[in-house]
Amino acid sequence: MLCCSAGMSTSMLVKKMREAAAELDQDVEIDAHGAGQFDEMVKEFDVVLLGPR
Repeated sequence: MLCCSAGMSTSMLVKKMREAAAELDQDVEIDAHGAGQFDEMVKEFDVVLLGPR
């Protein structure tokens, strides 16, 4: 999960990460969420990357 202030600035990075995972034939879930959703969504992911505000 990528998390930033609104979840929007990380959307381009999510797209690139998904493309890279597909090229490596990796079955992963990569999503972006805003800081307001952090508490609700964090339990769904093994790794969280935090973006700037």
